Amino acid sequence: MALELTSAWDAFWSWWTGELRAVLPSAPRFGASGGKSVVIGFGPDGKYSLAAPSPGGLPVEGDAGQIAEAARTARGQGGATILRLPAESVLSFAVEIPERAMRRAREILSLELESATPFSADEASFDYIAEKSPVGGFRRVRQIVVKNAIVAALVEDLRRVGVDIDQVDAVGAERINLQPTHSRRKARPVLRWEYGLIAIAVVSLLAGAHIRQGRVLAALVAQKERLSAETEGVRTAAADANAAAANIETLRKYSALHPAALSTLASLTETLDDGVWLTEVTISGRDVALTGYAASASKVINDLESSPAFAGAAFSDTVITDQASGEERFSAKLSVETNDPAAPSASGGGG
Repeated sequence: MALELTSAWDAFWSWWTGELRAVLPSAPRFGASGGKSVVIGFGPDGKYSLAAPSPGGLPVEGDAGQIAEAARTARGQGGATILRLPAESVLSFAVEIPERAMRRAREILSLELESATPFSADEASFDYIAEKSPVGGFRRVRQIVVKNAIVAALVEDLRRVGVDIDQVDAVGAERINLQPTHSRRKARPVLRWEYGLIAIAVVSLLAGAHIRQGRVLAALVAQKERLSAETEGVRTAAADANAAAANIETLRKYSALHPAALSTLASLTETLDDGVWLTEVTISGRDVALTGYAASASKVINDLESSPAFAGAAFSDTVITDQASGEERFSAKLSVETNDPAAPSASGGGG
């Protein structure tokens, strides 16, 4: 009898939680048990900050060791610890995805990552924010990309002083998580609303009628799984076709609108080393402005000047060394070389 009750409980509970969690809104599904989350900011100057909540209500700023005690005091039981990166440490750009392909948005954006950035899939992590309503059958999506080396260095720096990071986001993109999936902490939120469901389920299972219902439900679930397995191949093929169509359409539209820009970006990709990370590229006629990170900013300028595709490469601002990664942040300007007499000439002046 005890074994029968246990089996009935497992079948009923699997159905109960699976069905109800699918229809309940996100707040009760994921809300933690009243714990406070603490946000640790990281600035371009290499300092951490803890603005709120903080002990005594005063902002705290300093290195990892100085911020650790304040973070542990501010963090409530069950709360999360969030690392917030400055906007200049991430790469952000917008794409349009067909509404019908939104459920495969992450796979589509994975393809965009390698085609639109100098990173491979194992060098960077990304997340995205989608607009709520589609326009013309397309959903505008903002993709935020960060280099894994930057996140790993900061997370390890804080871990050494006893602060474990649950989430990594960026200024202006607070609803995302840029932490690589394999390094995220496995923590199950405490769901208070489950307590009442458990009590109701236990009472129901003590009656023979509900035990029989549990068996029927288990049989229906097994039948559903068999049918799902038979149609999985068709669903996968259809989803892959939609994702490919979306990627092709995005590339086609951009190529039609910006043929010269694509040619310039291709030349930049061929000229620069794989380790160079460009966070901003502005193209106006033959004038190009760059901002990014590299192990040696001087080598970037030399490579651009040596390329037959570009001329006049020079720094447009002071080179700054990033304290977290050791890389140099640079801004530069240059011109695109062309033998086409109809091409627009480079604008003069500018410092």
